[in-house]
Amino acid sequence: MKNYTSTPEEIADRKAKRAELFGKVKNAIKENPAPATIATNQDQKPYSPFNQYMIAMQSGAPGTYAGFHSWRILGRKVSKGAHGVLIATPIMKKEEINGEEKTSAVNFSTAYIFHISQTEAI
Repeated sequence: MKNYTSTPEEIADRKAKRAELFGKVKNAIKENPAPATIATNQDQKPYSPFNQYMIAMQSGAPGTYAGFHSWRILGRKVSKGAHGVLIATPIMKKEEINGEEKTSAVNFSTAYIFHISQTEAI
């Protein structure tokens, strides 16, 4: 049986690669703050400008992108061996202020999404 536990060196390497990619994206946004929309989610809504740059730098393929489980819900499965594209996803927190419930982003995490060409019908 394989051991899937990451070593501290592997974790540090992933964090360094993520920080490098985020830095490149931030610089690209400073140079050109309005990218062309190349990627949409499963609801045909465009991803944020930051994530558009992330997708363009890693894949560049225009079209529809979604996460592994979203494709399953849509009746598709990610092809074996497909490599996802890393994007930033907000970590949301619900707060009740003056009796009104509000949701706001408190931090960001990362997730992998896959292009429709990397999927097949179930």
